[in-house]
Amino acid sequence: MDTTTSENTSNTMVAPRCFSLLAFPLILSLAISLFSNGTFAESEAEALLQWRYTISNRSLNSWSLADVSSTSPCNRTGITCNNFGRTIGLSLPNLSLHGTLNNFSFSSFPSLAHLNLSFNELYGSIPPGLGALTNLSTLDLSSNMFGGALPLSLASLKSMVSLNLAANDLTGHIPPSLGNLTSLSYLSLSDNHFYGSIPSSLGNLARLLHLDLSMNQIYGPIPPEIWSLRNLSAHTLFMNHLTGSLPPATGNLSSLTVLFTCENSLSGSLPQELANLTNLVAPYVSPNRFSGPLPEGLCYGSPLKFFTADNNQFIGTIPKSLTNCTSLTRLRLHNNKFTGNISEAFGLYPNLRYIELSSNNFYGEISRNWQYLQELTIIKMSKNRISGTIRSELGGLTQLGVLDLSLNQLSGDIPKEIGKLGQLYNLSLSGNNLSGRIPVEIGELSNLQVLDLSVNNLTGNIPTQLGNCIKLQYLKLSNNELSGSIPNQMGRMFSLYTIDLSYNSLECPLPNGRVFEQASIDAFMNNKDLCGKMKVSVGGFGFSKWRLKRFNIINSQVSSEDRLLECNYDGRIVYKDIIDASENFDDKYCIAVAGYGTVYKAQLQNGQVLAVKKFHRSEDGSYFDQEFKNEIQTVTNYLTPEHC
Repeated sequence: MDTTTSENTSNTMVAPRCFSLLAFPLILSLAISLFSNGTFAESEAEALLQWRYTISNRSLNSWSLADVSSTSPCNRTGITCNNFGRTIGLSLPNLSLHGTLNNFSFSSFPSLAHLNLSFNELYGSIPPGLGALTNLSTLDLSSNMFGGALPLSLASLKSMVSLNLAANDLTGHIPPSLGNLTSLSYLSLSDNHFYGSIPSSLGNLARLLHLDLSMNQIYGPIPPEIWSLRNLSAHTLFMNHLTGSLPPATGNLSSLTVLFTCENSLSGSLPQELANLTNLVAPYVSPNRFSGPLPEGLCYGSPLKFFTADNNQFIGTIPKSLTNCTSLTRLRLHNNKFTGNISEAFGLYPNLRYIELSSNNFYGEISRNWQYLQELTIIKMSKNRISGTIRSELGGLTQLGVLDLSLNQLSGDIPKEIGKLGQLYNLSLSGNNLSGRIPVEIGELSNLQVLDLSVNNLTGNIPTQLGNCIKLQYLKLSNNELSGSIPNQMGRMFSLYTIDLSYNSLECPLPNGRVFEQASIDAFMNNKDLCGKMKVSVGGFGFSKWRLKRFNIINSQVSSEDRLLECNYDGRIVYKDIIDASENFDDKYCIAVAGYGTVYKAQLQNGQVLAVKKFHRSEDGSYFDQEFKNEIQTVTNYLTPEHC
């Protein structure tokens, strides 16, 4: 045989043997792996079932009923598996799961990377066994009822990228060991009961994008290490007890878009370095104890949309950069000590929807340019020194829902163009020097719920068109010079539950309607000749009566011979009629029992029906406890002799 042929034949016979020997370990390893994965899958399925039986909810019935022939958990609700059948995700949010994690075998899930049990009714403590999930990258247990302290084993979850434990009942100090989770980009512990200071170790979380520690009981200053988190985009600390100031290092957070420090006790000036944050969209710094002027340069080069600095002690004028900030959609500066001309301090904001400047020292007149703020829905500027007239151009702000210019120095007429504001539900112009008539066009405001024109110099009649405001709930026209009668249409305003027409020159009669019958006498006092049906107490009795303005108290120290007098009428006869009609307050005429007396029905000889309240005597035989004296004083102030 040829030597070459012999060698080739030999090689051909040897190759399969070599391949078989080399492949055997791979095949064996694969077989072991498949067997192992099958064993792990069965272990995971069993662990899930054991926990499921401790949970009160039908949403997980598929875990025990579906595909009972399979040992894999992968086909069950909320389970995600990898290619080898291992559980890598468990997501069961918002299923009303009720129970604990005490029987959850975390060690049975070494491959678990995502665990989401948010928005359920889980309670108890977070078990230390959670630390066995060494591959876990996202953990969301938010919006449950977990309590107790955080387990220290959380610090071993070095792969953790997102940790959300918000809206639970967790308590204790925030563990400094959380600073070891250096892969974290999202951390929320908000809406719990954590107390103590913010651990400085959180400054180690260099990859952190979102930090939310709001709505806890955290106190003390913000540690300086926090201001080194240059990747931080959202910094949320509101509703705590934080003190100290915002340092210049705040300007280091170059990626910051949202800064929430509301409802703390922070003080000092806002650092000028805030103007360096070119990505800042929403700084919320109210209410706190900040003082001094606002930083110059705010909004230069940044897409500032929301600026909330109300309820502080800021002073000075509005920075030019904020005046020209066209990206603004919401501006709240109320309850400070800002000053400046209102027409110059605020510019053209094409996207502005909400502005509140109340309780400052702004002065001057409202600019005509405000007509171009077409997106405005709320204007609140009460308690300033704004003068001039109410611009008729405001009638072009068709999206406006609230216009509050109360407690200023405005004068002139209320422009009829107000009637074009079809979305308006709150019109408050009280405490100014407005004059003229109430425009009939107000009756076109079909969405109006609050109307306050009190403490002005308005004259003329109440327009009948006001009765068209069928959604009106609160009406205050007191302290003006209104005259004539109250339109009967107002008696059919069934949404109206608060009314005050006092201190005008209105005349009889009051319209029939619930709000007029149930209102206190204070709502109508000090008018010219106002009368109608309402409930009032006089002497030792209380009764419903027409022409209330004609009641007069002759003697406040009443006895069994008290007089109930009406002008041009003999009160002694009225009193006798009441005694006769009620048969000396026989129980069969009793219609109600109250804390200070009993109410009886009495029909007089002239056919008039009264509801009479007989007050209980005190232990010393007197009617005059403090409550009764208060009632007497109220009626005395109103029913004086000059009203007769």
